[in-house]
Amino acid sequence: EYHEGARFSTPQRLAWHVTRDPDHQIGTQLATEFDELYVNLVSPSSTPLFGGLKELLLQLHSEWPLRCKFGLFSNGCTAYVKKVIQSQELSSIFTVGFGADQGGLPAKPSPDGLLYICNLLEVEPSRCVYIGDGLNDGIAATAAGMKSIGVSWNTNSTTAGHKDRLRDYFSGVVENVEELKFAINEMIKPFTEVDHPSHPMEQE
Repeated sequence: EYHEGARFSTPQRLAWHVTRDPDHQIGTQLATEFDELYVNLVSPSSTPLFGGLKELLLQLHSEWPLRCKFGLFSNGCTAYVKKVIQSQELSSIFTVGFGADQGGLPAKPSPDGLLYICNLLEVEPSRCVYIGDGLNDGIAATAAGMKSIGVSWNTNSTTAGHKDRLRDYFSGVVENVEELKFAINEMIKPFTEVDHPSHPMEQE
């Protein structure tokens, strides 16, 4: 039930859990109370990154400082997204980060949030690699026209057949940070080769 509700924004999600109607008015009140409590609890220890992930982000940012832009979109609230970025000291990397409460953006699996991020970063969706851990992430990325990587180490990782289900929705699936690093480099390689061809044309 927890994962099924993940397809909604926080107000709709809580309303659905309580009443089975995602549009029930009680969702707004519950979401306000939940977000105020949850955001205040965010810290490096309460919302830790998976081992090696921060180092990978820092490495990618240092290797491609001018051509690799980072954005984050969550079905949670924007305050939570920004608090996580701040608590992990990643503000210099994730210059754009929003939740599904931003300007009425619908939650994933809608691609609207991802496309909104692309617009702010001034990048084409086809030149983006989206990384997520749920089926809704893969659906949203595909609908947005992005390449995508599914990570299989989330809370569903012990569920039988979880990795196989991810393969149906993502361009590629990885099991650890090392595989993620390789997959990212492989997916962005065509972009970098176009920007900086290994055999540039000679001027006549």
